[in-house]
Amino acid sequence: MENYIKRQQTHIQQAMTLNADEQHKYRLLVSPQSPYSRKLQTYMHYKGIEYKKVMVNMQIFRATLPKLIGQTMVPVVLTPDDKVMLDSTMIIQEIEKQHPDFSVFPQSSILNFFNLLIEDFADEYMPRFIMHTRWGFEQNRQTISHKIARYLTFGVSLTQFKPTADFILNRQTGFDNMLALNEATRDSVTQQIHELMAILEELFKQNSFVLGERPSLADFALYGPIQVHFYEDPYSQTWLETQFPLVCHWLDIISNLGDTRGNCGQTDFGNWVTTAQALEQLQPLLSFISRTYIPLNLSQINAHIQGNKSFELTVDSVTGTYRSSPYRMVAFEKVQLNFQALKIETKSLLEQALPTSLIFALQQEVVHNNIYDGFNPPFVVDGIADNRIASKNNKAHQA
Repeated sequence: MENYIKRQQTHIQQAMTLNADEQHKYRLLVSPQSPYSRKLQTYMHYKGIEYKKVMVNMQIFRATLPKLIGQTMVPVVLTPDDKVMLDSTMIIQEIEKQHPDFSVFPQSSILNFFNLLIEDFADEYMPRFIMHTRWGFEQNRQTISHKIARYLTFGVSLTQFKPTADFILNRQTGFDNMLALNEATRDSVTQQIHELMAILEELFKQNSFVLGERPSLADFALYGPIQVHFYEDPYSQTWLETQFPLVCHWLDIISNLGDTRGNCGQTDFGNWVTTAQALEQLQPLLSFISRTYIPLNLSQINAHIQGNKSFELTVDSVTGTYRSSPYRMVAFEKVQLNFQALKIETKSLLEQALPTSLIFALQQEVVHNNIYDGFNPPFVVDGIADNRIASKNNKAHQA
């Protein structure tokens, strides 16, 4: 066995093992090219929570992840007492219970509603953006397919490097079909991305972070895709650096959180914005979400009711076909429930201030998706994360 393989395999084995003086640490199974991994890692840095980073290579991807969660997704967290957790948002919500200091959830019910809505948008709508920029431009396609292959072949023979890069490049076309990405829609997606960055550029003229002078869950959720895809992919980094300097500065701040070496990371934080400030400053972003993401959710819900696996949606006069997602539906259900649980006077204030289409969607009767019924997310027991995995396993056993 080559020395580099032994060295890399030893590194992974050590990361997966907690020594006697490490029993308090989490283990994060992550991929450097996963926005959700980066979202969780930077949150942990901000909170000062110790963890060991486990690089998900080909062996972990094929064997360990299916055993732990019944599928191949990251990040996955192993708690100090060896419990398994999945889903970055729900992981953060669970960790907040154990580490409430410097919470990423504002106490203000209105601010926290905005926090959850923007986080949901980042997690569930921005994948269309990042898949477009990463795999829609040749420079990114060639660079990132090899970059992902380099991580997957960590601890594996380099003879697998090129074949793995080719495999990754070829499989990406399947994701295009899920997210309505094709020649007829790409220009519109590019325009939406630049519009969103311009909105954030203006917002950061007012505040250091999305909701004021301290980071929220919305910051970490937006940071993941913007940093990992837009900023670190070579083609998109060019337009981000040349057109949106304040967004890039915000990325630097988030990236350095928790790093106290040489006074590198910010440690002093101010206040959240007031309700009045939020209603004024967030209007462009909320209007953008109302125009793009909210119609996607309503169409998703209708498709679920009708039992359709895909649906057509027109945004900005451009029509595309999307694949239904139970996870997207569950995420928006939580946003609806949060809004509907607000006090009457709070909802009345929001109804007067927010876009009509957003209020209409939030007031709709909640359509429940049962994918997590009988489960306790983010915890995963016996490698079964939800009812979709349970059904898949039952079919396999009956075959």
